[in-house]
Amino acid sequence: MTSSTIVLAGLLLASCSGPSASESQSTTSAPATSPTTTTTTQSSNDSPELPDSVPVPVGLEDGHIIGGTLVSKDYCTTQQAQLQVFNPETGTVVVVDGPTEKPDEDLIGLHCTVFSRNGATFVAYASSSRTKAEGLTGSEPVYRMSTYRLGSQTPTEVDLPGAPIGMVSTTVGPALLLDEGDRKMIAVYGNESAVPTWSHPGTALLAGAEDAVADVPPLADFTLFDASDGSPILTSCSVQQAGLVLEIDDAVVSYRGCPPGSTDHLIGYDVRQQRELFNLPPEIGLFVPDDVHPSDDYILIRNRDTLLVLDRETGETVISKSDDELASLNIKEAYIFADRLYLRTGSGDSSVVRLPSGETEAASWQIRPAARLDGWTLVYDFSDSSDTVSRLVRDVGGRYPGPWS
Repeated sequence: MTSSTIVLAGLLLASCSGPSASESQSTTSAPATSPTTTTTTQSSNDSPELPDSVPVPVGLEDGHIIGGTLVSKDYCTTQQAQLQVFNPETGTVVVVDGPTEKPDEDLIGLHCTVFSRNGATFVAYASSSRTKAEGLTGSEPVYRMSTYRLGSQTPTEVDLPGAPIGMVSTTVGPALLLDEGDRKMIAVYGNESAVPTWSHPGTALLAGAEDAVADVPPLADFTLFDASDGSPILTSCSVQQAGLVLEIDDAVVSYRGCPPGSTDHLIGYDVRQQRELFNLPPEIGLFVPDDVHPSDDYILIRNRDTLLVLDRETGETVISKSDDELASLNIKEAYIFADRLYLRTGSGDSSVVRLPSGETEAASWQIRPAARLDGWTLVYDFSDSSDTVSRLVRDVGGRYPGPWS
């Protein structure tokens, strides 16, 4: 990294200004990946060794992080019910097959998700079937949820009161949107009982992540429900005319809304703390952001023309760059993880900046943490210029032990 890039990182923090803002039927270990951990040493004599890690296997490179682990991206249809799931407990990949179709039923619909309960990983399938007609006996609908602990071949099965039309993961268990004919219901199953932990009339289960479930009716206010008990924790009008933005990431909900008495704003809400994190007017330039990404301590909000970093606890602005100023710094990529900001310029220079001090902790980086799992961190290794390698790095002392650059 050039000295000018080090200066760039310092300038980024030194001139900060801006507004403050109030988770089978059969499971087998996948042969694609050896469970043996590997250790990689950096080229620099002064750099520590990369801790134990496993390469991300084929089929999971573009996967989703669901229920605290990595899951194959394309999954759960009546034609393809097989999942690849990374087991955080063992550091191996498990292939999970969907429930076997019963001989007297025809499977017509399937949903699935992965979730974590008491430190164990589970796969849940919600199916719609019809019994086969015999003689004068017509076919009947059958709705069922089958839940497997990862590695187990025996599911827990419960009957569902309606057709599953949506399914997502929460920290409590799977959340389903059920069509009961005359109404739709959101139901969260936090145990092995056929009786849900809670249910509530719903219309369009849009998102679920960790501690919340969102219902977003068309052309109406959306409601965010607490996953533990179904209590509404946030209700807001949404700007449907311009298209709704609603994402849940690490318990932070970001949406484009119209709070009473104001114009359309980009709003962030912390589900765990049940408080608003930021409320940004359109003139900030982030009304339609490309990325709203939180870490434990900070929130990165950016698009092509604007970059904003907020303190997650206080809402105060740590970095605010936009338009010509951002162009002059030539920052093309920015990523946040824990209390570090990873930057890359248009010329390929990079740096790791410690927040909030602005200290340049590393003058370049080749390995970048991307996302947290249960006891692991997904990282991207750019040290081979011809190929980017994805790895899963074990936590050390409960934390990602980087950066390694």
